[in-house]
Amino acid sequence: MYEIILSKKAQKKFNKLEAQWQRRVSTALNDISNTTDLHNKSIKLKERGNGDYRWRVGDLRIFYNVNKSVISVVGVVFRTDHTYKR
Repeated sequence: MYEIILSKKAQKKFNKLEAQWQRRVSTALNDISNTTDLHNKSIKLKERGNGDYRWRVGDLRIFYNVNKSVISVVGVVFRTDHTYKR
């Protein structure tokens, strides 16, 4: 089980989401924190500008880093053509 910590930037983005998306992200973060195989549904990013891993929630992407039992969410963004560019 992992502890989830949102960065200030990720928290701001989360707060600006519509209630429907907030529920979906909350559910995904709960799934991430309770998973035994963290890397089963997540993608390790080659370019590590936004975080080490990505979790897909519909059109949203959750970018995060893992450090032992703590997951630091660094971004919550909608998928666009520029999502993965630096």
